[in-house]
Amino acid sequence: MIGLVNNKFIIGKEEFYCLAAEMHYYRVHKRYWAICFERIKKAGYTMLSTSVPWNLHEDTIGHFDFAGVDDPRKDLTVFLELAREFGFKVILRCGPYIGAGVRNGGIPDFIFADNDILARDPQGNPLKARAGIETSTGFVPSYLHPKYINHTKRFFMALVEAIQNYIYPKGPVFLMHIDEDLSAQGNSGIFDGDYSNFTINEKYISYLETKYKDIKDLNLIYGRKFKKFSEVEAPKSIEAKKVEDLRPYLDWVEFKENTVTDYVKIIRERLESLGVGALFSTSVSMKPCYGMPIRWKDIIDTKVTLGLNLELQENYHQISRSVRYLSATSDFSWAPKLLTGMWASDPKIADKYAKIENRSLRFLIVTALASGIKGLVSYMFVERDHWYGSPLGEDGTVRDNYEMMTKLNEAIPRMKLENLHGFAQVGVAYDRSILRYKYLGINEPCEYLNHLMDYCLPGICRGLGQLNYDYAVPDTEATSFFKNLRLTFVPSAEFMPDDIQEQLAEILRNGANLVFIGIIPKYNEMLRPSQVLAKFLGISTNLDWGFGKVQVGSESYDTQFFGSIAKKNSAWRIFAKSGNRIVGASRKIGKGMCYVLTFDPGLTYDPNKTQILQKFLANHKITTPVYSSEPDVDIIAQSDGLKTTAIYVINHNQRNQNSCPDNLRRVVMKVDPSLIGSSGSVKMKLVNLLNDEIIPTTAKELTEGLFIEIENMDSKIYLIEKR
Repeated sequence: MIGLVNNKFIIGKEEFYCLAAEMHYYRVHKRYWAICFERIKKAGYTMLSTSVPWNLHEDTIGHFDFAGVDDPRKDLTVFLELAREFGFKVILRCGPYIGAGVRNGGIPDFIFADNDILARDPQGNPLKARAGIETSTGFVPSYLHPKYINHTKRFFMALVEAIQNYIYPKGPVFLMHIDEDLSAQGNSGIFDGDYSNFTINEKYISYLETKYKDIKDLNLIYGRKFKKFSEVEAPKSIEAKKVEDLRPYLDWVEFKENTVTDYVKIIRERLESLGVGALFSTSVSMKPCYGMPIRWKDIIDTKVTLGLNLELQENYHQISRSVRYLSATSDFSWAPKLLTGMWASDPKIADKYAKIENRSLRFLIVTALASGIKGLVSYMFVERDHWYGSPLGEDGTVRDNYEMMTKLNEAIPRMKLENLHGFAQVGVAYDRSILRYKYLGINEPCEYLNHLMDYCLPGICRGLGQLNYDYAVPDTEATSFFKNLRLTFVPSAEFMPDDIQEQLAEILRNGANLVFIGIIPKYNEMLRPSQVLAKFLGISTNLDWGFGKVQVGSESYDTQFFGSIAKKNSAWRIFAKSGNRIVGASRKIGKGMCYVLTFDPGLTYDPNKTQILQKFLANHKITTPVYSSEPDVDIIAQSDGLKTTAIYVINHNQRNQNSCPDNLRRVVMKVDPSLIGSSGSVKMKLVNLLNDEIIPTTAKELTEGLFIEIENMDSKIYLIEKR
């Protein structure tokens, strides 16, 4: 048996936490493999991860070497044999694109010698790779071009033939990781590509034909007079004055989503056809638009486990929201790449002047775990060229981060991570339609949506954090998740798919409590008039974008307005106004409570708007099991509902990160005794799982408040135990 059950991999009759160490066999000399393996195992890892550079193993068409016949760096088979001897399970990043600072991201030069295969920019020029700081030369292939797919098939056939005895069920390779990042080597912008003849004339036109069936239907939506689908040109810039003009561009976004999904599916099916019985995965990088143009749900539906790559020096709140979004949309939330070091053109100089402290790596790991991550790959655990900060050097030398990663691997089973769950009773939802608009990168005709996504929703999340409330980030396409929540903030735009409007109406009817923020939909996904939600709610809104003061009860706040409530039936109760404009109203619907806000209730422009959030939480009797005296120090609890409780303490204050007295924060932390299962004078202790700190305390003291000290941009994991 092989599969994922309760956040652990089941391989045969054994269970494994997804904790893997990344090591590249082609970058570490063979004589150091054994010592690296010994120290990886000593650090508590049961899994290895490595990537397979296609261009290393097939330097000319049809000439393969996976046994190191002409170059010892190519000896993948011995590497896998040694991994088996050490008892490791292996994640194999099989590409075709692996990134990793490898030339062309691992794609052979001969691929780019064929002009037909090259992806194109809007001007028809070959699309150049720009995969971030680890710049690789070369171009970008057209993902679905038959010639490129045939090349990948040949490579995978040779790879599987060479390592078939090392793939589950015969060997240690249990997970095949498809491609890397899926961003077309950094070209993920709306109009970056692909404008190759095959993509446009074959795939894009076929997509339109499938979607619209009849050219007359497309003309009706586009407002054009095309005689046949082949006359439709792929958009290269945006000219939209009103909402109804957006459909061609949103179709282009959807087409790009489909392209990525089809590509992943083709690779997976090819490997399966070769007899690969392993599991499959892929990953996205954390971006403001949540990996656009990758539709997470569609990737997961292709029987591929999706993960989120996490990097050092990322924004705390962005990490928190992104991981929570993955946790709410996937059965398994993991990081196929959690960077334990950084790329540098000169690692020695970088290590001297920009040293990676244990605190920085600890902050990233604790933030990820507190937000819901259940598995991670330490990338790079063993150092390589142009890299520094890894726990092990290329020769197996133990570095600064080694001890902390060892403690992490000891902590995971001790805290029973697979069973831990948070206490989120409130959600801040994201909507795919609005993400697609934001991905367009424009202001008009819906400027308010950029504020809604960039400031309003993040501001609500920050506000909830300051009030010590954990929160979830579900997607409106998965409204079943809303049943787990007592209150959900839902972004609302002028356009929303009819089926999403119907689902939201249904869950309201069945008892969900929803806060709609923005404009109640007037159009469906095809941007045709739609009043499904408006009629159900008995309310309509007008767009009225601007800044001003909102009166909520006896208090007024500075805020951004999206619009105003135009019409409502008598069931609605007004609770927020701006002058004569109604901007907030509520009513009971079915078993649920509905609110409509046409202003930003997040912390943007006025931090006192936490008072508005507090009223919503109080109205629905939403409580939090923890308390922090400092707004920049988040305290998050997770429990298995039985005996295990973990407390994450995260100081995300960035003002002073140097180790000095001014950097040390003294925080009052309180914990609800029901979490502990004890009260009064029962003796307890807080065990810091990432160092040797132990704080003796009592259940009463935890309830009334306990002082802890923590530096800025640092974090801790405490396990509450009886003593």
